[in-house]
Order: sequence, then structure tokens, then C-alpha cells
Amino acid sequence: MGRNNDIETAESRLNLFVELIGDHPVDTYTATDLQAFIEFLKFWPSNAKDRPDHLSARDIVDSNRDLRSKPLARKTLEEGYLAVVKSAC
Repeated sequence: MGRNNDIETAESRLNLFVELIGDHPVDTYTATDLQAFIEFLKFWPSNAKDRPDHLSARDIVDSNRDLRSKPLARKTLEEGYLAVVKSAC
């Protein structure tokens, strides 16, 4: 049986959160951590081809601070990324 795409997507978004914010016990994340995640995601390229595999998540964010690559839409950020992270924290 193959893996569920929704699970893989959620897992990758949680991994992104941990890479950008840090790995802590789940019950220690705060609203400040979520706000920091939002600040990073403002520069997260919406198109996967603009996120080179050889760069870390922070390097990808830093390389797009000029917004040369279109960032995530607000709805995607809120419903696709934050919703997953909030449900896990």
C-alpha cells in the first residue's frame, strides 16, 4: 500500500517548521514560534523548482528575501502550512 499524499505533505511541512524554528518538545512551542515561522514563510517560494535541494530551508528563505520568486499565497500559508503546524503543536 502506497503512502498517502496528504500525510506526506503534512510531514514535509512539519519538517520545514522544525528546520526553521528548531526541534523542541511539542508542548514547548509558543505563539512566538508560530509567528517566527510565518515571518520565514513570507519568503518561501511557492514553486518547488525555486527551492533547490542543496540549500537549507533558511538559505532558501534568505535567497528569496528580494521576492524574485513568488512566495506562498496567504491562503496556502494559513490553510496549508499553519493549520498543519498548529494541529501538531
